[in-house]
Amino acid sequence: MDIEDKLQFMETRLEQVVGREVQSNIERVEQDMRLVEERLEQLCFKEIIRLRETLLEDGGSAASKPGYSSSSAAGAVAAAANSNQLNSKQQEVVAWLEEFGLQSHAPKLFAQGYESMFVMQHIIPEDLDALGVTLPGHRKALLLAVELLRQPGLYFILFFIVP
Repeated sequence: MDIEDKLQFMETRLEQVVGREVQSNIERVEQDMRLVEERLEQLCFKEIIRLRETLLEDGGSAASKPGYSSSSAAGAVAAAANSNQLNSKQQEVVAWLEEFGLQSHAPKLFAQGYESMFVMQHIIPEDLDALGVTLPGHRKALLLAVELLRQPGLYFILFFIVP
């Protein structure tokens, strides 16, 4: 074997060793990511259950909380929904918000273009600032409701399996 053959052999061997090490590291990172995702789902699920229990204790509606007053805009949305002035996507958003006692925010959401469930699933905390959703409980409930939209399995478990 001459020197070039030895160098070629060493290069091939090095590529094999490095390739196996890289693959091993990729597999470890993927496993760690799966564990982190599972833990986040568990924490999210626990928080959703806690929020649901809180809402049920409060009568299932933000309207039962002390200091809550229904805005005339929310009443206008309800009236519009009853008289079919809202399109089907808006009616779906209103019904979804009602499940969490957050229907009073529908006018603000519609005014800013949040008029479908597809758009609703992309809300982030900064959007709530822009919308003027300032009550911490409403912010948390809306963000958790959005998370449920992103993970339909959790929504099913929360409302149909968990009593």
